[in-house]
Amino acid sequence: MPGPPQPLYLAGARLLEVFPVLPLMGKTTLGVSALSYAGQFNIMAVADHDACPDLDVFAATARDELRALAASMRATPDRQATKTRLAPAQVRGRAPGSAWPEAGDRR
Repeated sequence: MPGPPQPLYLAGARLLEVFPVLPLMGKTTLGVSALSYAGQFNIMAVADHDACPDLDVFAATARDELRALAASMRATPDRQATKTRLAPAQVRGRAPGSAWPEAGDRR
């Protein structure tokens, strides 16, 4: 989802990063969302630790693939003239055992 292209401020302080909030609901065990902000592209991955114990593997693979995509975009001569530049994505997962009401709920 596109976010604001320019930096935002709150009480005079610049907002440095913005990450999408993606709560798990019902029987959803993995959620992935993306949001752009001021030239950044950030991804949030949230998972039920019991159902997806290897979220770190997913996050590392997504990070590597997005960095490869960004590198291939920079290497393409016709892309160098575009104004949009991909930044390496930051992928973060929730810590195991965090207090999400839906985590581990496998009814």
